[in-house]
Amino acid sequence: MDTDLDDAAPAQPSRVRLHVIGPDAACLSPADLRRLFRVRPLTPARRARILAGGRVYAACGARVVGLAAYERSDDALRVHEFVTDAAAPCPADEIATALFDALEMACLAGGGRRLVL
Repeated sequence: MDTDLDDAAPAQPSRVRLHVIGPDAACLSPADLRRLFRVRPLTPARRARILAGGRVYAACGARVVGLAAYERSDDALRVHEFVTDAAAPCPADEIATALFDALEMACLAGGGRRLVL
């Protein structure tokens, strides 16, 4: 079978937008956090840990649909929270892929050699 790449359908751009925020930035709204952490609610200690480190959140339209919280440790970027919205308007695999790509880029940009999930 011969495939002509000119006839192939172009890849659709992702509807997921990413936002990287540091510990000095405001966190997501309480409503967004409750929705994202519906299955396993945030304890005060987990919420404090999220606020103390770096965060990447994903949005689909105006809705926050994913969050990854991390901290740098020596040559590693350690992800301690990774959550996606089960009822998101964007596909879950698209959200997760976007967050993983952003974490990998943050790791490399910071001189890290390992991404620990």
